[in-house]
This record gives sequence, structure tokens and C-alpha cells, in this order.
Amino acid sequence: EALPVGADGRPSPKQTWFQGICPTHEPFLQARLAALEKLVTTHELDGVWLDYLHWHAQFEDPQPGLPETCFNASCLERFRRDTGVRAETAAEILARHEKAWREWRCSMVVDFARRCRAVLARHAPQMLLGNYHCAWRDDEHGGARRRTLGLDVPALDKTFDVLSPMLYHGRSGRAVEWVRQNVEWWSGRTRQARIWPIVQAHQVPAAEFEGVLRGGLAGRADGVMMFTLGAVAEDPAKLAVVKRVYA
Repeated sequence: EALPVGADGRPSPKQTWFQGICPTHEPFLQARLAALEKLVTTHELDGVWLDYLHWHAQFEDPQPGLPETCFNASCLERFRRDTGVRAETAAEILARHEKAWREWRCSMVVDFARRCRAVLARHAPQMLLGNYHCAWRDDEHGGARRRTLGLDVPALDKTFDVLSPMLYHGRSGRAVEWVRQNVEWWSGRTRQARIWPIVQAHQVPAAEFEGVLRGGLAGRADGVMMFTLGAVAEDPAKLAVVKRVYA
């Protein structure tokens, strides 16, 4: 019942390895908030990161899956209530109210992030709130980061303590330099949130790994993470890279 619905009125199909959900499906959102509350009240943590907080899509593949969602009853009702737009169908929305639709979709991502921050405010105000998210610039894939995934850079900047663009260059079919370019782009368009990118360590050689790790520290970034830590721990050459870069 939480499946996202496409413009054709049918459930949006599974992407490469996961099935997304509708971001206005309240029972699912409540379950996630309850899980967050349990986490922060039973563990002593410095921060918590949200992951895959976007509308259903797959941004990590060389040819990304970018379905048009979600047009189920809860989304249509919430869109009409929040915006005052009296559209009834996906076709009408996309033809006559697309700007309002795109902006509203971005606001739903921010709304859930604010609900997560409220949980931290009640139980663990010292914790950082971070977000793992699509690292595309505005000019990549026709602006799909905002248009399809609902990720608005200024809104994210104001909402999170830390932004962690997921710069998996190898998986995305990109060159090493893409990591630096995109970190610098994000750095020029954010002012409040800290930038701690996460870069690919899995299935890349150690020399390439050093390049993306250093690229992740470009611009305003004052931290960088690696995916996966296991891929580093099992490779002495990559461990040596981490020691050099972090030192």
C-alpha cells in the first residue's frame, strides 16, 4: 500500500535493487520516526544520517532510473491541500501546475527531515542531523536531482547540519575528477550545512581511491567518508591511503 504510483496510475516498478515508497504514506513515515526515536534514546551517538530521502528513483547507475511519481491518493490530496491547486489527475498537474508540483515535492522531503529533527530536539539535541543524498549538479540529467528526486539545494542547506553527497564515481560511470567538480559545485551553493561527502572505496584500485578521497575534501568539505569501510579494512593499500589523507 506504500508503493509510489506513476503518472499512468500504476505502481512505479522496482529500481535496480530496491523498491521505493510514497513519501506521503503516513504509516510508513510514522514507523521511521518511531525507529529514529528508539535509536537516539538507546544509543549515545554524535549524529544520525538519513539515507535515500528522496522521491522514488535510482541515481547511482550510469543510466539512472527516473520515474515520474507519485500520484496516489495521499499525494494528490496532500498536494491540493498544501497548494490550493484543484487538479485531479497526473496529466492535469504536469500540464498546468508543474512548477507548483515540483516545489511541493521538494517541500515533502524537507518536511520529513524537520520531523526527524524534532525527534532529536526532544531526545538528543546534541546530535547532528545529516543526509546521504544524490550528488548531481543542476546541469546533470536535465536537473533531475531537484525535478525528479525532490532535492532542493538551498532547502537542504537550511535543514541539515551536514550534507553528504553520495559520490560513487565508479558505480555511476564517472571519472575520478567528477568527485572534486561536484564537491566544489555543492560548496558554492551551500552556506550553513557542513559538507562531508561519501566516496566509493568498493571495487576501485587504491590509486583511484586516493584521488576520490582527496576530491571529496575539495571546496568547503571538512570531512569525507568512504563506502564501504569493509573494502578499506581488507586492503592494506587502501588503509595506507586513508592514513595519508586523514593525517
